[in-house]
Amino acid sequence: MNFPMGFRLGRLRGLGPLVVPPLLALSTGILDLLPGAILALSSPLFSTFMWLLLVYPPLLSLRGTIGGVYSGRLTTSLHLGNMLPRILGNTDEYYTLLLAVSLLHLIGAVIVTLSSTALLILLFGYGINIISEVFLLVFSTFFLTQVVMIPLVTIIAKASYVRGWDPDIVTYPFTSSLGDVAITIFFIFSSLIILNIGVGWLALILSLLNFVMPIIFYSLGFDPEIFRIEVRESLLAIVITSVIVMITGLGLRGMAEYLEKNPVLYFIYPSILTSIGDGGSIIGSTSTTKLALTGELDIETLLKLNLPIIAGLIAFLFTLYGLLGFILFSIPLDIGFLFKLMIAGVFSVSIIGVISIYIAYLTYRRGLDPDHFVTPIESSLADNVTTGVLYLLFIII
Repeated sequence: MNFPMGFRLGRLRGLGPLVVPPLLALSTGILDLLPGAILALSSPLFSTFMWLLLVYPPLLSLRGTIGGVYSGRLTTSLHLGNMLPRILGNTDEYYTLLLAVSLLHLIGAVIVTLSSTALLILLFGYGINIISEVFLLVFSTFFLTQVVMIPLVTIIAKASYVRGWDPDIVTYPFTSSLGDVAITIFFIFSSLIILNIGVGWLALILSLLNFVMPIIFYSLGFDPEIFRIEVRESLLAIVITSVIVMITGLGLRGMAEYLEKNPVLYFIYPSILTSIGDGGSIIGSTSTTKLALTGELDIETLLKLNLPIIAGLIAFLFTLYGLLGFILFSIPLDIGFLFKLMIAGVFSVSIIGVISIYIAYLTYRRGLDPDHFVTPIESSLADNVTTGVLYLLFIII
């Protein structure tokens, strides 16, 4: 049957709201090339003070976990009307969430400081005085990151809301990549002022301001029952993701030698991992909102519409990442490489998408808030799944 041209164009335009927001959100994975570039430019600093390399990874991981909780809770609450798309004049639930987020950063900072110091003393022979530098580095980095990211998450959620886009699709992918860039910049900045005796006092002031933020949020609004749930479940999510991150570190070793020999894959590897995590977050956040609104999951729509769209966009973006790598390194184009990369993206995001749906369903059935678990856990698992699929396609096959 032949359809009029206007009908076909109308159907294409109708796909716009389904494709454009996730495409823009997933495209932010390219931003994850920036932290690597920043660290590379700062290599003289790390070669002089090797202990900095021990502190950076847990900071990055913890920020991602807490950021996932914050983003997931905010976007679902916007749909429910429990929070408003603005920073000032918001609800008690919103400020209680910010209070919980700021306290989670404090708790995480203490854990990272103590664990990093213990490793530096026991394994690398540093003196106990190193704890002061680690404390200042961790706490000042977290404060500066919070000052930027807390309002930025709300602003991006509001912007998507105003444009008629689903905040579940846009917010976490945008803010996760921007958060990685922000914490890397502030980590380097804090390292420089701590190691410079003349301005070390600035790091102390920034560190102590971490203890002021919870007081400010508490004064703006507080719900004790929501606060208990936020902190209890978020801490559980942090414990789970910490275990996953340790396993990820072991898994990445299997790819290390291959990555070093393949500059294109090495170059785009961070963006690949981020894009899969972002794809899973879109599926997961959509699922948690559906559960909050109706108490049920629309599995058919998730698996037959949302997931295929995300998988198609991932295949498209991974091909572009690969082409960009070949161009930048002036390497002859390898069609087989691009095909494997595309297949890896489709398989990885499909697996993570299904895992996200299952985590949402399981936590909801157990009386937990899925937003505290879905994005942090799936984004951590995404690294394992994607690395495993890449290992299978590029090394075994």
